[in-house]
Amino acid sequence: MKRYLQEKRGITELESITVHDLKAYIRSKQLDGLQAQSIVSMFKMTRAFFFRFESERYVEKIA
Repeated sequence: MKRYLQEKRGITELESITVHDLKAYIRSKQLDGLQAQSIVSMFKMTRAFFFRFESERYVEKIA
């Protein structure tokens, strides 16, 4: 995800990530042929990652 956000979206700061960026990342994985269950697992891990940063107040709620 880090590489995608840097290379494709030009994002280098965690605080700059938007919901649109995350949706674009997931869509790119769908287009790459990732199986539905893998995408669901990836989504859950991503959500947990951002929830942790929200709870620690490193980022504001993005969705």
